[in-house]
Amino acid sequence: MNRKEMHKRMRLMIMTFSPLILGFLLLVAMNGVIPNIRFSLFSFIVGLTGVIIVIRKEIPMALGSIKGKSAVFQGAVITILFWLFALYSAIYGLK
Repeated sequence: MNRKEMHKRMRLMIMTFSPLILGFLLLVAMNGVIPNIRFSLFSFIVGLTGVIIVIRKEIPMALGSIKGKSAVFQGAVITILFWLFALYSAIYGLK
């Protein structure tokens, strides 16, 4: 794998997982906010990573990638799981 291809893969990884990074930064930055709202917002934003994976039908990695139906399935599971966490924490809170 040449250098140009490696840079392209890294850019794709950063673009795909940027909601995860953004959600984590917001979770850390919103330290004084009510924990339920903070966790709910974090979970919703992380769920957007799954939406990006479903749209692109690919999970890019440094060496190779997961493509096709398995990537769509994993993206859908990520989205559903984290959005359910967001909904649960918004309604019932964290105990």
